[in-house]
Order: sequence, then C-alpha cells, then structure tokens
Amino acid sequence: MIRRAGLSVFSVFSMTVALGVLILGCSFDYGPTEGTDTQSIPEVVMTGVDYYQIREGKATLHFQSDRVERFENRGIMRVRGLRFEKFDTDGKRVSASGLANLGEINLNSKDVQLNQSIRLQIPQENLSLETNSLFWTNANRLLSGSPEEPVLLKRSDGTIIQGRGFSGSAKDRTFEFSNGVSGIYRTEKENP
Repeated sequence: MIRRAGLSVFSVFSMTVALGVLILGCSFDYGPTEGTDTQSIPEVVMTGVDYYQIREGKATLHFQSDRVERFENRGIMRVRGLRFEKFDTDGKRVSASGLANLGEINLNSKDVQLNQSIRLQIPQENLSLETNSLFWTNANRLLSGSPEEPVLLKRSDGTIIQGRGFSGSAKDRTFEFSNGVSGIYRTEKENP
C-alpha cells in the first residue's frame, strides 16, 4: 500500500477556514488598552500648519505652527513653533504679531497660555514684549505674565521697562508690574 505524504484536501480546507476566522476576527482598532491614559493622546495631529481666519471677506488672523495637537476630549489645542499675525478690522494692517515655542489654547474659553521664547509686537503702540510665560484671558482681554518670570517691554522711543508680575489690559490699553520693576520710561516731553 502506498501512502501519500502531505495534507488531505480536508486538512487544507480546515486550516484555510481557521486562518480566515482569525484574520476576520482581528480588529485594527488599537484603541486604549488597560492602563492607557486616553487624555494624553491627541485626536488630531498636524504639522506645518498655515491657517488664515477670514471674517466677512477680510483676514482677521494668520496663524502658523510647526506642530498642532488637538485634544477634543480635554477641549485644548497644543501648538509648537507658533507664529501669528492679528489684523485690524480692515484686514490689511497687522495690529499685533508674535511667536512662542509652545502654546496651549482652551477651545471653549479661547484662553491662551504661551511658553518659552515669547516675543510680541504691537505696531500701533510701537511696543514689543519679551518673556518666557504669558497667559491671555479672553473674557477679560487681559494679558498676564508669570509672577516669577521677568517681562521686558520696549518702545521705539527708547523706553525699556522690565519687571515681574506683568498684567496688561487690552480694553483699557494699560499695563502694570507688581514686582521688581526697573528701566527707562520716556515721556513725550523728553522726546525730540
């Protein structure tokens, strides 16, 4: 009697069915596993972002970022390598511009925390600001510095002021420091 080496048709069929069940039973949904912190995983990640906000046919904001991470479940957006320009109501003149290494935006309140190498410029005021930590409270239109971080203000007239505990109101167009203020303040009478 001659025996055939190999698998029978039934065995091949059984293995094919078993393999098919395994493949179809697998899911490519690699969602959170036990111990995974879903709050730290962004739903959207974008790189090389260049965004214009247009209202009534006019540019109101130009925003660029090296990386944007959006966390819908936490209601925040994190940005790295941020550069922005805010335009006047006519959409032609830049009313403020700036950059920061890191930022976090609250998507509900529109409050913004900026960190590391922050530089802001306000052309109409001939004013620039440099620091490492700023917080924008949108509801009050208030810009605040960290109590520990120095903020440096410069004007084109030669005014240079540095201090800690910076607070600036966009409504009132005023600013103040609560600690360690020093510098040179030029008045209109002193300017030629």
